[in-house]
Amino acid sequence: MGKKKIGINTSFSIVSILMSLFGFRVSNNYLDVIISSLAIFTGFYFTLIVYVTDKTVHKINEVERNPENEEVVSKLLIRFLDKYKRFSKSLISQISFSIVIAVFLIFVSFLTQTLTCECQKVMIKEVEIFPQMIYQIFITSIFLFLSCKLVHMILLIISNMQAFFFQEFDQSNKVL
Repeated sequence: MGKKKIGINTSFSIVSILMSLFGFRVSNNYLDVIISSLAIFTGFYFTLIVYVTDKTVHKINEVERNPENEEVVSKLLIRFLDKYKRFSKSLISQISFSIVIAVFLIFVSFLTQTLTCECQKVMIKEVEIFPQMIYQIFITSIFLFLSCKLVHMILLIISNMQAFFFQEFDQSNKVL
């Protein structure tokens, strides 16, 4: 993992823990909105995977069928196809990872509404500790971390899709 990823994940972790320690909780009212939004995004991601895969296969077939000036174009096309395939695989991996995060986030959002038990307070070194409070802080921290990670992935996917569409747009203008 690169230093940038470690820094981002550390930042997300710190923000998540601090927010949950300062009392941020997921209310019942927002749970429906969160789950509905995640379901919509997950459906969108599946559609996006199909779209990117279809565009990649179409582009590969288009390039392979073009017999113009085979010797000169061949090396450029091979390089272009390799770059295009790597980009598409990377984008599909990011989308798939976002789907997994969304599914975990739905599961964790349900856990934020449950308590494991109605335990009494516990005394550790003369400090009162409430198991429900620790559970809520832990689950809320995980929820917030996954939420930050999902937003980050959405922004990354949007950025990559923008590059993908601009590349398609530039390519179509060259044909005209």
